[in-house]
Amino acid sequence: MTAAWTRDYTYLALRMHKRLKKISFSPFVDGYFGPPEWKTTIEAEAMQEPQALLEAAQRLTTQLPQQDFSIERKHVLKANMRSLETICRLLCGEQIPLRDLVERCLDIRPSYIPDSYFEEARRIHDEVLPGKGTIFDRLRAWHRRRELPWEKRDLLTQIVPTILAELRRRTAERIGLPEGETLDLHFPEDMRFGGGCFYQGNYRSCIELNKNVPPKLYRQFDTLCHECYPGHHTEFVHKDQFLYRQRGFEEVATMCLLTPAIVISEGIAMQAREILFEPEEAYQWLGEQITTQLGRDLDSNPLEEERIMYAQNMLEGVACNAALMQEDSKPDEEVREYMIRYLRGGADLDALRDPIERIYIFSYHYGTQLLRPHLQGPQRLANFRLLLQEPLLPSDLQKREPI
Repeated sequence: MTAAWTRDYTYLALRMHKRLKKISFSPFVDGYFGPPEWKTTIEAEAMQEPQALLEAAQRLTTQLPQQDFSIERKHVLKANMRSLETICRLLCGEQIPLRDLVERCLDIRPSYIPDSYFEEARRIHDEVLPGKGTIFDRLRAWHRRRELPWEKRDLLTQIVPTILAELRRRTAERIGLPEGETLDLHFPEDMRFGGGCFYQGNYRSCIELNKNVPPKLYRQFDTLCHECYPGHHTEFVHKDQFLYRQRGFEEVATMCLLTPAIVISEGIAMQAREILFEPEEAYQWLGEQITTQLGRDLDSNPLEEERIMYAQNMLEGVACNAALMQEDSKPDEEVREYMIRYLRGGADLDALRDPIERIYIFSYHYGTQLLRPHLQGPQRLANFRLLLQEPLLPSDLQKREPI
């Protein structure tokens, strides 16, 4: 009965993915490494109607208490089922307010982030980059001094493996990695975003870095920490080893974007660099590597780089506020102006309307804020391993006192 339940849970998620990919530019199931025949079965069948998906979700929720699972496993699966049932209700046409939607899917209750928080990021930029022109002009010039010339972007294939080798060495020493863990590195030219980690199972991930994005070396360094070591790839191999293989939690092999785990996952990745490096150490090391390997002196100031990247990450919450503004019927122009005020990249209102993205965007800011207290101090590495290896919900961490 228990094996049938996890199979049917996987079937439901894959069927939802099949339907959602018709209406969203983001995947609902971002990775799968379970039994291949389960995935093949769903790929071969006709797309199911939303009502059938909803009924399957309700049936699984009803059956969950009878399963021979541990209390902690049922605790997380109950939250996952609440998420899946909520998305099925959306597919059936039910109108669910965004705040309720995020709470049911991600186990967090969003609210407006005070603008003073984003103004602090602007203040940091202004302080670190004094001078004429807008903050965005100065920031653009700062990045330009630290990026590879466009005609030399192929040099990324030279510096990236060096960075990854150092990140992997530190992760293996401080966190631990399973034997046989590896990455496949690709540089496609048609990505919608800067980089991504696509877990393949068997401790292997495909890492893609957008070759058409101007190679800002400091941002690229953060991307590699976020996506690889000790970020997403590291989390995935630990979940595979400790939950899937050792404890038989088959459901972790179906990696759904809109379940509570994504909040913790993005919180881990957003703070990955800080787990491996002390303040200023990361960018000092990177500056030395660039000078040695590429023969370029980037006029590196590690403290300056650290503060600018910290301020950049603070602005992840702007999209959260913009989504709430849109939900509260603010005019598109007002939402667009709000985003442009803080984000030099402009405003992507289409993402705020996408059925997956409009929920997923809350994971970055709220994941960072949720995990930060637990990743400070002398126990931060032990807490980090716990986050990688245990089934936890955001609400569990909210109740815990940081160690």
